[in-house]
Amino acid sequence: MLKNIKRQQPSTSTDNDGTIALTSEQSPSSSPSERYYHSIEDMPMSVFIKVIVTQDLNHLIISGAPSMEQMSESWEKVLEAYLDDTCTDDDRYLMDLVATSSLLEFQITKAELILKYLNFRHDPDMIAMLKKMGAATRGYPKAGSSNEKRVWRKSVIANVRRWKHNLIEAEQEIERLTPTTTGEAKPIMASYFDDIFAKLSQHYHFHIDEKITTVSRFLAYYRDYKNYLLTLKRQSKTP
Repeated sequence: MLKNIKRQQPSTSTDNDGTIALTSEQSPSSSPSERYYHSIEDMPMSVFIKVIVTQDLNHLIISGAPSMEQMSESWEKVLEAYLDDTCTDDDRYLMDLVATSSLLEFQITKAELILKYLNFRHDPDMIAMLKKMGAATRGYPKAGSSNEKRVWRKSVIANVRRWKHNLIEAEQEIERLTPTTTGEAKPIMASYFDDIFAKLSQHYHFHIDEKITTVSRFLAYYRDYKNYLLTLKRQSKTP
């Protein structure tokens, strides 16, 4: 079921001079006032479900405007922990493809935004960001000629094109593994989780509230319930 989780694409804003700038969501650092759910121990299942269903990482924000990079990294760890307890090997392979696809989409969009920004301004921080992402694999010619700078830019564009090719291959593999009548993977609905919570509440004989149950606690419940079902299955096979 968990097949459509993707990172929210980076947003853009326009300066007064008409240039494209990266918003605070993409800032590589966050101030102490910028808080967000970042682990299975502090994230309520209600927040986890919202991110899964809407594919929007902004639901992780508690206050301020944390960077998209920070939230993406934290979400990846949370999702990894969730999949460890709930997915089969086939599901995991598919989720790895989805994660790769999402990361490529994010990197492509961000690199193209930075390249547009550099059309108007020379910004060492943005150049360093391209290098950190792996888009710029050669040093920027600080004192070089305009031709050397064009060569540098073409090398970045070539890497972005390579990412786009890899993205197409990943999406084709995802489509092959998740065929539907429309050719698209089924979106995950909140009702999927409603069914799980109903079964767990029935098993434990008390209401499990998604708003106060952390992902960590939910996974503990889920593991125990899964082991219970396995025990029943073994007993049913015993003569």
